[in-house]
Order: sequence, then structure tokens, then C-alpha cells
Amino acid sequence: MAESSSNRSAVEQLEREALYIHPSENSSMILATSPLDGTNFLPWSRSIYVALGTKMKLGFIDGSFPRPEIGSTSFEQWRLVDLMVTSWIWNSISREIVESFMFVNSSRELWLEIQSRYGRSNGPMIYRIQREISSISQHDMSLTAYVTKLKTSWNELLSLAPSPKCTCGGCTCGVNKAIEERNEHVQLMQFLMGLHETCDSERSQLLMQDPLPTLERAFSMVFTVEKQRQVHTETSAVPQHMAYQFASKEVKKNGAERFQTKKRSYIDKRTLTCAHCHRTGHTLDTCFQVHGVPDWYKTLNEKKKKVPGVKSFAAAATNEQQTSAESNN
Repeated sequence: MAESSSNRSAVEQLEREALYIHPSENSSMILATSPLDGTNFLPWSRSIYVALGTKMKLGFIDGSFPRPEIGSTSFEQWRLVDLMVTSWIWNSISREIVESFMFVNSSRELWLEIQSRYGRSNGPMIYRIQREISSISQHDMSLTAYVTKLKTSWNELLSLAPSPKCTCGGCTCGVNKAIEERNEHVQLMQFLMGLHETCDSERSQLLMQDPLPTLERAFSMVFTVEKQRQVHTETSAVPQHMAYQFASKEVKKNGAERFQTKKRSYIDKRTLTCAHCHRTGHTLDTCFQVHGVPDWYKTLNEKKKKVPGVKSFAAAATNEQQTSAESNN
């Protein structure tokens, strides 16, 4: 008697929680981030299932909380919550197809109609998912994004075609474990086949292991190697950048030094005085009276003769040096 009373109290408590509407909940709420468009029923239905479960409202769509008798004390509250759940599901369906579900009488009826339209024919969906899995490759995706895409497809496939399991309770041959290992080996091969070509060595190492590693172990190994490769690429790029900066600085430095050297090599000839002829503008080492006129100066003198009105500088310099010598004598 006490146990029956306790069970009845538990049921009443669950009903009260299911009929409760939080002040923040309203008819404009959306349960799924991606609305149902006819091609994404599996992930969409999973989102709806989880969202309603967190609100204690699953009983309205799975039939475990049927409509109370009309006129009962809980009927009006049940209808209010059921209409709220119906509006939440409507808000989670794309505008292109939602109008075809507008004339249902309950959230349960709406759910069954959606299931019958998009969730019953598993054959085409299984074919589509299997084909997607066979064509998934890493390409330019990160390893994490690649594995996430694979696991999403695997989960969708298992929800449509779950693996067989022994349910007799007396099996001792370990068939359930064997089936799980086989499925994991299939997933491991699919993961390795789609890896980027830069992971060829890691793929070969994993395939050489006996027994084969788990999918998680294989992912961990490839992920670690990929991170090490990224770090090596980043660190090797730093010296090249520094070398470029160093080379640029050296070019600027050498250019500045050459400029300073050239600047220092310039001498104002007006400050020079010859010890032989005592004239300014040259020294004893370059005095024409001592060493004679050089050939290059003679050539320059010949060119200047061709210009009218230009006196030979070499001749003038020689005459001046001779005049200076006579006056000194």
C-alpha cells in the first residue's frame, strides 16, 4: 500500500513538472539552431528530443503523457503546454515547409506527421550517408574538423541502422564486443583513407601496428604529429624573417659606411700648398714642375683646345709654375 502511494506521488510530481512553464519560456522559442528543411531530419530530431527533454516535455511528443479527459482539473493546463510545445516545433521548421504542418491538433500529431514524412524511408538516407562517408577527405580542413565531420556521419548512420546486439542475457561468446571492434576498425580505415597526403608516414605506421590501434589512439597520434609539424614550420619561418631583417640592416649599414668613407676621402684642395712651387691647390707629390704633366691631363688639354675661348689649363699651370720659379730665383 505504501509502495503504491509512493509511485502515485512520483507520477504526480512528474506531471506537475511537465505542466510547469518557466517565466522565461514563451511561444516564440526555437528548439533547434538549424531548422528542418527536409534533408536534415536526423540531427534536427535529435536536437528537438534533447531540448524537450531538458524541459521535461518529451511526454507530449512520445505519447507518454497523453491528453487528460476533457473537463478534468489538469486538462486546460495540459492543452496550454501542448500548444506551447507545438509552437516551439513550428518555430524550428523552415518557412518553406512549415505551412504543411499548421493544421495539426496536438504536438504528438505534429511529431508523428514529421516522422512519417522525413524519418520513415531509411533506405535512401542510409545510401546518402554512406556515400558521404566514402567521399569525406581532409583536404584543407583541420584534423579536428575532419574527424568531427566523420563522427557526425557515423552517428547519423548508427541511428538509422544500429549494429545488432545480443539481448538474450546468456551470451558468453562476446559477440557484442566483437561487433563493436569490427565497427571501430571500419571507422579507423575510413579515417586513415581520408587523411591528407602529408600524413602518409603516420598512416603507414598505424597500419603496421598489430593489433590495430583504436580510433581515439590513431587520432591522438596524428594530431600530435600535426601540431609538431606546425610548430616546426612556425619556428623555421622566424630565422628567415630575422635573416631578412639582418640583411636589410647590413645593406643600410654598409651604405652608410661607404658614404662616410667617401665623405672623409674628400679634401678641400684650397687648403693644399706645394712645397716646391709654393702654390695652392696641390702638393709636391702632384706638382707638374717636378713630375711633368701626366698623359690624362694632356688628353684633357687637347679636348679643351677645341672649345673656342678656353685656354689650356695645363699650359697655364705650367707657365704659372715657371713664372713662380723664375721669381723665386
